[in-house]
Amino acid sequence: MEIMESEWLKERHEPFEDILYDSILEGMRNLIGEECMKVALYHLQLTRYTPPQEFHEKFVKIFKEGAVTIEKVIVKEMYSRIGLTYVEMVPFDFIKYCELAKNLITKSENVKLWKECRA
Repeated sequence: MEIMESEWLKERHEPFEDILYDSILEGMRNLIGEECMKVALYHLQLTRYTPPQEFHEKFVKIFKEGAVTIEKVIVKEMYSRIGLTYVEMVPFDFIKYCELAKNLITKSENVKLWKECRA
């Protein structure tokens, strides 16, 4: 279930956005099930381009204290997808985990592009 996006939004897509969005879907699906995930997504009104801060704010609004539990599952899924080991920060900070993942993915993509240009 994905909200329709304009062509302009599709053009500005980044690998991190795909990884985060897919991790959100998979994490929620694994934790609360397919049908509950669809209901939550309807109320969250997420797209692939929803910034992590906005996602977190919407998530807390809907799930209250339970948001942290679901966000931990999402971060574990995201880190697994990019080959990182999840180490829990105290206190848990969803935004910092996302920033770290985005920085590593961006760095990895830049290194890959640089290598392709030199080949």
